[in-house]
Amino acid sequence: MAQGYLQVDVVSDTNNFPVTDASISISKTETPEEILEEVRTDSSGQTENVALEAPPAELSLAP
Repeated sequence: MAQGYLQVDVVSDTNNFPVTDASISISKTETPEEILEEVRTDSSGQTENVALEAPPAELSLAP
C-alpha cells in the first residue's frame, strides 16, 4: 500500500499564535478508539511529519 505524510499545525483561535506542546492523536475514521500515532507540537505549533498508509487509489476522485 502507498504511504503519505501528515503534519499538523496548531494555532490559537484568539491571536493566531502557535500552540506549543499540543497533543495530537491520529486514528482512522472507522475505528477512532484505535490510536495509530500520538504526537506533540513544537515551539512553532507544528508536529513532525508522520508517515501513514494512504487510502487505495480507486477511492480518489481524480488520478
